[in-house]
Amino acid sequence: GLALMLLRLSVIREVQAELHLLPMAPQAFLADGGLDWQAVPTWFGPLSLAAQYHAARGTLEIAYTPPTRSRPRQPWLHVPPLAGLERVVVNGRALRQRAGPVAI
Repeated sequence: GLALMLLRLSVIREVQAELHLLPMAPQAFLADGGLDWQAVPTWFGPLSLAAQYHAARGTLEIAYTPPTRSRPRQPWLHVPPLAGLERVVVNGRALRQRAGPVAI
């Protein structure tokens, strides 16, 4: 139970009315096919999140489906410090910022 809770908190965390994605995700979660979590229960309702780092292209690709019950005041993507990261793409849209928390 505790290990599962810590695993979830490393990828999805609710803080008051905000939602934080990948706040402490280990780099290994993003390699070799990445992660693909579907219908994860949150305070705001189920959400889906997929993330994969393509080192050869220097691209972190994120697919995010927001929660269905209510919208968080602000969803944040915490961009992991990945060697060679040149581009972050969320739902097909390239982000300008490539480090730290980014409002999505």
